[in-house]
Amino acid sequence: MDSSDLYCNQRAVSVSGADITVGIPFHSGIKSVYFQKAVDSILVQTVLPKKILLIQDGSVGQELSALSTYYQASDERVMSLVIPQNMGLAYALNLSILSSHTTYYARMDADDIAVPNRLELQMNFALQNPEIDVIGGFAEDIDVNGSGIRQRRVPTTHQQILRLLWTNPFIHSTVMFRRQAILDVGLYSQNLRKRQDYDLWFRCANSRLQFANIPKTLIHYRFTPETLRRNNWRVSAIHVRIGWRGCWLVRASPYTFILLTIPFFSSLLPLPLRQLVQRFLWMIDPRNKF
Repeated sequence: MDSSDLYCNQRAVSVSGADITVGIPFHSGIKSVYFQKAVDSILVQTVLPKKILLIQDGSVGQELSALSTYYQASDERVMSLVIPQNMGLAYALNLSILSSHTTYYARMDADDIAVPNRLELQMNFALQNPEIDVIGGFAEDIDVNGSGIRQRRVPTTHQQILRLLWTNPFIHSTVMFRRQAILDVGLYSQNLRKRQDYDLWFRCANSRLQFANIPKTLIHYRFTPETLRRNNWRVSAIHVRIGWRGCWLVRASPYTFILLTIPFFSSLLPLPLRQLVQRFLWMIDPRNKF
């Protein structure tokens, strides 16, 4: 049995209504079974959010539409935001952040699975560390069947994160942030169709926001061959451009400008070779040293 199936049979045992909105954008490319597991994993959290926003980005199939309608009808915390045509992740996230009125906003991808105490861990950390604006954590990569592949670690303290900002040291779908802080830095850039989070972290650092990652697995991250295909040379080129601009903004070390080009050259290889190179890069990735 997929471990995520266990989450769907549990009931949240702690208080509901924590001052968090969870935003789950979805589009036509998401499998309905993945979407269901993602939403269910939030509905059974040990500390429940005050609001769950399901953001439909463009037209979707009947199954996804029916699931969204079902969740909205069955739980008063669930609300639906429908964007008539596909506008991209940044637009969907910005709309949901503007539509929420809680102190904290938590990211969640529609094909990932949150561990049952994800929000409890992040909320407790936020209350104990009120100076922190952006809180992420570790992830376990899973395959199409939900089986574990590897744990992904990231730097945990503010200084470690700043030092490795060029590596994008947050796993985006683990992140919970102080809503007003992100409003103040201008939200996600809607000029970018990819790597919007990478750009945002550089702007947050430039605005002196405080970062942290909790050294615990917060989500099961769906990693498939399609994940590599999506991260093609065009996406890698965007990553390099954002990275160079961001590194200049935060006065990063000159050698980071060179290191940022490695994934781009890897993306030019045929997929089988890319998979081999990706495994090697994971082994030497400085984010995994924590």
